[in-house]
Amino acid sequence: MTGFAPAASPQPPVSSEAPPPGLRPGGRRTAAIVLGLCFLGSTLIAIITYGRFARSEQLILNDMKQVKERGALLPVEGCVDDVLAWHKSCSAMQTLCDKTVGRMMEQCLAGRDRSDYCRHVDMDKAQTSGFGFQECVAIAGKNRTLKKHCGTTYKAIAYYCAEVQKQLGMKNVPTIGSATSGATGMEASP
Repeated sequence: MTGFAPAASPQPPVSSEAPPPGLRPGGRRTAAIVLGLCFLGSTLIAIITYGRFARSEQLILNDMKQVKERGALLPVEGCVDDVLAWHKSCSAMQTLCDKTVGRMMEQCLAGRDRSDYCRHVDMDKAQTSGFGFQECVAIAGKNRTLKKHCGTTYKAIAYYCAEVQKQLGMKNVPTIGSATSGATGMEASP
């Protein structure tokens, strides 16, 4: 009896250089392409972000010049209103607009001599968180973000007036941190 012989199945010859199980042929090339695309995408995002930052920086520098010019015509309270209006319409990157409120206020105040105003600022009260609080509540109402930026303008006033009082030779003028620093700007130095 002749038995039925199964047909030989076509199998490729076993090679000693076969890829490990689970790794397709060309998998390394695919991985390299994916990594290359990720790097290219990251580079493109970095270039776009840097371009936006550079444009924002230029916008803010131009706005500072204009605010200083307007500050020559404005009283201190007018500077507060002007800087808050500037912030609302700021077309630069939002983070930069937020971080520039104190510097913008200092530029507005520097637009003209504020010696008479600063001479009458009680620096002991200006060091407290209550300095400008009522004014900011009247301006911002319940808008917490606007209150925060309004508070920053009053910190800038306190800092600016402390510097003016030092220049005028007034006694017992405390040192106040810069309104542009990450600190609250209200801490007195020992």
